Amino acid sequence: MSTKTEVENLKTSGAEKMLAVVLAIFILIGAVWAYEQIGEAGGVGDEYGYSGGSNYALKVDARKKLEPEDREALAAQRTARIEVNGAQRDVRKTTGRAVLARENWRAELDAGRQAPAEQATYREAQRDLEASRERLRSARDEFAATQPAANVAQQNLRDEIDDVKGNQDRDEIIVFLLRLLLVAAMLGVGYAAMSRIRRRRSRLLPLALADIGAGAVLGLFMAGDYGSGWGLFDDVGPLVISILGIALTVLAFVLLQRYLARQIPLRRVRKHECPFCGYPARDNSNCEGCGRRLVGECSTCHEPRRVGTPHCGSCGNA
Repeated sequence: MSTKTEVENLKTSGAEKMLAVVLAIFILIGAVWAYEQIGEAGGVGDEYGYSGGSNYALKVDARKKLEPEDREALAAQRTARIEVNGAQRDVRKTTGRAVLARENWRAELDAGRQAPAEQATYREAQRDLEASRERLRSARDEFAATQPAANVAQQNLRDEIDDVKGNQDRDEIIVFLLRLLLVAAMLGVGYAAMSRIRRRRSRLLPLALADIGAGAVLGLFMAGDYGSGWGLFDDVGPLVISILGIALTVLAFVLLQRYLARQIPLRRVRKHECPFCGYPARDNSNCEGCGRRLVGECSTCHEPRRVGTPHCGSCGNA
């Protein structure tokens, strides 16, 4: 025959506390791994090539989903824009050379010299300037010709960006909920185990506390993760985690108080105290502190039985 130990009357040893801490560390390692695996399975930060809404990476991913003709239209416009920019730089350079050649030629004329070499240099600079201006006009015409198709492609690109962003937001929500479920499961299992262990008066309470501690640390890690860098949950993510943790902890606290409330009368009777108020009972039939009866009748053998005892002292029935 085995006897159950009154857990509350025994202190947890240092070795048990150390083992509980070690267990919490290893539980936390596995929980963090599961936390990261949920993110990878959901594709957050990997499938889309960015995290937290990078516009450049978002456009790159959306551009890959465009039709070939749209990509060609955008490429043609980009090439035409590059040509326009190059022609504009060429115009600025040839304009500067033409102005310098003109000033040199004018200086020679003012000095009373014919300066045929300076005149030839100026004429050549003027021809180069006209050629660069013609190139710029041609580049602008080419850019204008690409504009209609590019406008359609840009609209399609914006639509694709909206689709990709919507899919990414949806995946973020799913991953957030799964991670939240992981934290809730760890805390829920820990609190449930703690309640069951207390009911059974087991010495395994440090194991449940290790799981609860690991779950709390993971919840803190998740709150920090979603409180910095995740635009979708910057405002509500940590709040949701906080509310969940508070609710589970308060529920566990209430259940623990109910359990202790059921155990208090038994402990008082064991210490020869009134089960109602805790006043020393001695051998009286009524409590000297609250006046309630301390001895009743057993419903099985009808012998006197102390109120609050789990079994009758005469017949042994509950």
